[in-house]
Amino acid sequence: TAKKLFDQYGARNLDLCNAMASNYVRQGLTKEALGVLNLMMDSGIRPDRISMLSAISSCSQQRNILWGKSCHGYVLRNGFESWDNICNALIDMYMKCCRKDTAFKIFDRT
Repeated sequence: TAKKLFDQYGARNLDLCNAMASNYVRQGLTKEALGVLNLMMDSGIRPDRISMLSAISSCSQQRNILWGKSCHGYVLRNGFESWDNICNALIDMYMKCCRKDTAFKIFDRT
């Protein structure tokens, strides 16, 4: 199964991690998706913009502003803020977390 493949190789493979996290988000398993992000970072794999899209979407579904702000900081430090999908996910997350002022600032910059 996909889970067995991920358990065997996932922590060493960015694409597998991204696929697994994205699948978890689609299924509403947001804690598991963020767990994949933690596993990646613990294994020395640098999350890319696809990874961050899953992480931000998870934060949005959980209304987890603390993780969301952390993800936003990572996005800014790594130059991912110019990607429209990331901006849309950030706007969605901030709106769901009742941070409309921040959401509007991101919207105005895009």
